[in-house]
Amino acid sequence: MKHLAFIAALCATPALASDPDAADWFDQAEAEEARLREINTGVLEFHPKAPDRRIHRLYNRLDIGADSLTSGYVDLYQCHASLDPIHRVEIRYRYKHMKGLRLETWQDIERAWVEGDSVQMVNVEEGARLCIRAEIKILQAQAGGGYLLRSGPFHRRFLDGYFPMQVSLDIRYPETLLRLAHLDPQPQPGLGLRQDRDGLRVDALFSGMLTLEFGFHAPPARNTPDHGSD
Repeated sequence: MKHLAFIAALCATPALASDPDAADWFDQAEAEEARLREINTGVLEFHPKAPDRRIHRLYNRLDIGADSLTSGYVDLYQCHASLDPIHRVEIRYRYKHMKGLRLETWQDIERAWVEGDSVQMVNVEEGARLCIRAEIKILQAQAGGGYLLRSGPFHRRFLDGYFPMQVSLDIRYPETLLRLAHLDPQPQPGLGLRQDRDGLRVDALFSGMLTLEFGFHAPPARNTPDHGSD
């Protein structure tokens, strides 16, 4: 309704200078125009610092096991936090291959259920949280060796604009199974990467649409000592 009111004000007959509300109308129009100029239209932009206002936070964990190398399936655990208050909303998953989508936990949501490849929610309160689990096929063996994993695109969209969001992604795998070869986009302010013996973690603060691409290779084979007799 806020956007409709703004359009109606611009289309109405111009207010006379003697109208006490005229100045307020023009001030509101200028403020709205400035706000629209700041709206991201989908171009990826990283933010070194979080905005002052509350933003949508998304946590993903992907578990890669030995079977994943042949099947391509990885286990997904995902949590949405700091959701916006709304009467009815859905989270739709567009993976080509997904199975076992199920709700794990939710709070400050009157109703939540799985419907096909989506999660439906009714009467979401401000700051609500919801977590799901599924198995998704996103690990691809490469002809020249190694593996490719793409996660995303991540975005927070409302009407024609894309707004800031925070994504944290943990990818868990034994160091004896895989090693990270590359990450695209590369780490930079607003996109951090940490690695340890059990995998890696990426933290991103951005507007627009973000797809993370990871290249992996198998670790070098360990040489077996030769204990043969002289």
